[in-house]
Amino acid sequence: DEYVNIAANVCEATSELAPTKRKLFELLQGLPLHVVLLNNSQFYHLGTTSEYLDNLCCNASFQSELGLSPNVFTAVLNRENKDSGATHKVFEEVCLMHSVVSSDAAVGRRSVVEYSTIGANVKVGSNCIISNCVLEADAAKGCTVPDYSFMHTVAVVEQETQALKYVTLIFDIRDDMKKSKTPEDAGKLRYYGMALGDVAKCLQKPSPQQLFPSNAQSCSLWNARLFSLSDDMISSASVAMETVRAMHAGKACPG
Repeated sequence: DEYVNIAANVCEATSELAPTKRKLFELLQGLPLHVVLLNNSQFYHLGTTSEYLDNLCCNASFQSELGLSPNVFTAVLNRENKDSGATHKVFEEVCLMHSVVSSDAAVGRRSVVEYSTIGANVKVGSNCIISNCVLEADAAKGCTVPDYSFMHTVAVVEQETQALKYVTLIFDIRDDMKKSKTPEDAGKLRYYGMALGDVAKCLQKPSPQQLFPSNAQSCSLWNARLFSLSDDMISSASVAMETVRAMHAGKACPG
């Protein structure tokens, strides 16, 4: 009772104080309880693409408190492959990490480029995440990454030949990656603003069900077979962007 009724060490004594302390006393059964009052702090969440872009590109408080820089281990080179020293003049509200970027490239606001090579005359849109990609502009078609794009290139081993290949995943950061449908309703999923049924036609598939493994019980963009193999990272990224352009134009995608 003496422990329960002491109120000298509390900021405000309420009617719930004594009953709560009695319950704690009974549960702890004599074990010591120490409570540490933390200083005022902030919580930053980077679990979504939007939060990732906001904090790394635009949130000066976040960058200052954690000692972050918008340009880390990145070289911005001119046509002679020399440091142009123009990082902050050319790219505003952009985060560049462990990358090589041409001073003749354009990177839109609120975009992150990480572990990538961005060549001359490449145009990366706004609100993009470019990860582990090599982007080079084709003399005829150029190289333009649409706004709100997420691109990531991975190395894989082709099962039949055991040859090293590359696949570039490309999504709209506004796509609902967690949304799932039964195989029968797979065509209702949306990719880059398009119904997956229309995407299947562009990929020259008879039905959206053929974009998924035959034994799939649930269909989502996570397990959709949307991306083709390439021999190198440059062609892999190029094919991925060409595929998205063809889809929006209603044309058959490159094989």
